[in-house]
Amino acid sequence: MVLTARSKIEMGAGALNGDLGILLSGYMKSRIDHCVTGALVWAGERVFEVLEGDAAALLTLRATVSGDDRLADVECLEYVALTSRKYSNWVVATPPQCHPYVTGYSCADLTAGAVRRFVADIVGPGTLAASPPLVAAA
Repeated sequence: MVLTARSKIEMGAGALNGDLGILLSGYMKSRIDHCVTGALVWAGERVFEVLEGDAAALLTLRATVSGDDRLADVECLEYVALTSRKYSNWVVATPPQCHPYVTGYSCADLTAGAVRRFVADIVGPGTLAASPPLVAAA
């Protein structure tokens, strides 16, 4: 599942010590509790998330994200069955400030594939936190 949303909370410098940190720690706990893997990346005021897991867990998390008052304009860009997982854990990451998704982009250009590529590019060099392995990724 690929989700995107606009944040209604502060996402800038020092935000990890406030509402952003609370949001991310709660999301990490819920992803671990549901054995959902993937990554959440925030850039500017946007949140991008790729999730892999059991259909029931994904639907529960989608409803939770959609009902989260800290987010607006939540969109599910893709919800499809996978034959294998790409991620073995759940990761939180952010790109460098010069990345095009931070400096400007068109929301109209957001496709599930573009978000998946963006998230995959940022995970690694931009990783801030990661759960322990939850599954064996293929």
